[in-house]
Amino acid sequence: MYFSQIQTAISQCFWQINFQDFNFQPNAPYIPNIVCDYAWHPPPEGWVKLNVDGSCLSNPGDASAGCLLRDASSNWLLGFSFNIGETSVLAAELIGISFGLQLAWLNGFRRVIVESDCLKAVKLINNEEDILSSFSCFNPRLSKTYEDELALLFIPCLSRTKFLCRFSCKAESWFANSRVSSLGLASMENTELMDFSQIQTAISQCFWQIDFQDFNFQPNAPYIPNIVCDYAWHPPPEGCVKLNVDGSCLGNPDTELMDFSQIQTAISQCLWQIDFQDFNFQPNAPCIPNIVCDYAWHPPPEGWVKLNVDGSCLGNPGDASVGGLLRDFSSNWLLGFGFNIGETSVLAAELIGISFGLQLAWLNGFRRVIVESDCLKAVKLINNEEDIFFHPLAALIQDCRRLMKMNWHCCLSHVYREQNFCADSLAKQSHGLQIQELVVWDSPPWKVLRFLNDDKFGVNFRRY
Repeated sequence: MYFSQIQTAISQCFWQINFQDFNFQPNAPYIPNIVCDYAWHPPPEGWVKLNVDGSCLSNPGDASAGCLLRDASSNWLLGFSFNIGETSVLAAELIGISFGLQLAWLNGFRRVIVESDCLKAVKLINNEEDILSSFSCFNPRLSKTYEDELALLFIPCLSRTKFLCRFSCKAESWFANSRVSSLGLASMENTELMDFSQIQTAISQCFWQIDFQDFNFQPNAPYIPNIVCDYAWHPPPEGCVKLNVDGSCLGNPDTELMDFSQIQTAISQCLWQIDFQDFNFQPNAPCIPNIVCDYAWHPPPEGWVKLNVDGSCLGNPGDASVGGLLRDFSSNWLLGFGFNIGETSVLAAELIGISFGLQLAWLNGFRRVIVESDCLKAVKLINNEEDIFFHPLAALIQDCRRLMKMNWHCCLSHVYREQNFCADSLAKQSHGLQIQELVVWDSPPWKVLRFLNDDKFGVNFRRY
């Protein structure tokens, strides 16, 4: 198409504009309504995202703050809410950011993206300015008390952003987009109510900013601009699965409708197209494909408790510790323990952990207990009624068997490490105890809170 044809095609588009979508006000510049769609985006792999917000019934007034942490799969990790009392809007936002940073740090997250919709708070934290002398310019209605409060809040916010933390503001992208969208109308700021010819002139000025290489021009074809849309796959409803299929054809031969026998033949031919390099072939060994599965911890049935135990060993043999915890059918923490054994083997540490966990459950009156360990060898040694007289750990194995056979309902089963992260966390942090020191926790240590929340919400972990 010639440029004159392009101009004609573009001018024809003007008649399709619904000018009722624009707000006209006397003695005000013409600014169209700009409607944009926004969505929350998950963080990159290996990062977590902290979203914080403050709520204030006036300025100043009764205020509260809340936040949540989510991972790259959009899974809930942690959250909090806090009723602050009377304070200003900006102070509430800064308190929310400060509390959120503490929550992320104390739970061991070191790659954090923080998002807030308070542009002023984000700019204050990101800018390296003198904050002690600049608060009075933000809101002249704030009293000296609130200025002091803001300074005190802002300093800890700055001090907690020294780990890998990136601040962003959802509102910034909106303002950036609105400035770009109104660029062609900048020359009309001092005009009164615009008539239709002025509207056409203002819109036509925008066209000089269009890169016409973004449009597909074909001879004898209508003018159609490239329209860019975002699409996402959506999961099926609860109880259903979704099968996505696609076909690819190099050409488009005219084929007739296939009967059922032809369909069967086509399907059987697909089997020969499998890339068998995806399977591990070993000489004189059966063909076993790579299987990737997701595993999650499951709560016990109602009326039962579940005991998860694990051992941690820095070498084999080496410095070892064990940990375990008891939870009910609602995934609530009941009891936990940690014990620094000293130098021993991996298998001995696992057996000591099971023994300690069984004693803790019995002494606290639990009579329906499911025990889970990720050490398959220890589970088999305890469950199998084999002669262990010559086994080097015979005393430990026999002690576990004796505890299992007491007057209660108790069973021991093997689980994968991905289903045992809570016990693993307790065992690892027990290395910090004194040798032969035993600790019983009535409430969970903060390092295990993340894994407890994952288990409570049924988060799956991938095992390759």
